[in-house]
Amino acid sequence: HTCGVKSSGSVECWGYAYYGQSTPPSGSFVSVSAGDLHTCGVNSSGSVECWGDDGPGQSTPPSGSFVSVNAGLHHTCGVNSSGSVECWGGNTHGYSTPPSGSFVSVNAGRFHTCGVNNSGSVECWGWDGYGQSTPPSGSFESVSAGGLHTCGVKSSGSVECWGSDGVGQSTPPSG
Repeated sequence: HTCGVKSSGSVECWGYAYYGQSTPPSGSFVSVSAGDLHTCGVNSSGSVECWGDDGPGQSTPPSGSFVSVNAGLHHTCGVNSSGSVECWGGNTHGYSTPPSGSFVSVNAGRFHTCGVNNSGSVECWGWDGYGQSTPPSGSFESVSAGGLHTCGVKSSGSVECWGSDGVGQSTPPSG
């Protein structure tokens, strides 16, 4: 499924909806993230709301104010208003146990999670069977944790990927 925030602040979702992950609540949102079986968004008051499957608790966010949220497979992580990462839901591979520190963004993958800290470095935690949780050094603007790989946009604008490359997913085009 896929979801987006409309200019009015309402969330619209389409696609697979077996668990209710494509049926958003009413209200005004600033961002939304569609996971595999659930969806979460930051509403206009800064709280996180989630809908869809809640098997291991990935749709039951903590209270508090968040600047961003990202839904993975069985877990969800967000950057709270103080810059710390909070995760909830399953933690089978340690993907819901973030390091301490201040972050500007976080991205929950299938079995691992990565974030960009305040110094621009990428930190990852969770399963690392293909090296997807072992980021290269350097300064990054953003990071996206996939299933068995991770890619980040470096401060120079180039893309760098690490982890499994079985079907070319870790070989970005140049430019």
